[in-house]
Amino acid sequence: MRDLGVERSGLVAFTLNGIACPAVQAGLAERRINVAANGVAYTPLDMTARGLDQIVRASVHAYTSERDLGVPVQALREIAR
Repeated sequence: MRDLGVERSGLVAFTLNGIACPAVQAGLAERRINVAANGVAYTPLDMTARGLDQIVRASVHAYTSERDLGVPVQALREIAR
């Protein structure tokens, strides 16, 4: 997790150790899970200050259930293998 704020929202920024963010995005897309892979151009001050060159961003919606949240988590475990 790359979010620093105390107040949490439905937008989550993360990286997967050792795997480029575009590859994470592609792996999730193969499983019909849509996320964005963003580079420094999207948030240059924050990412540069924290030494990040890319992040994956995912968001949930009002209709996302607890059960739905397990799907991308399991997919990320598979991609990390």
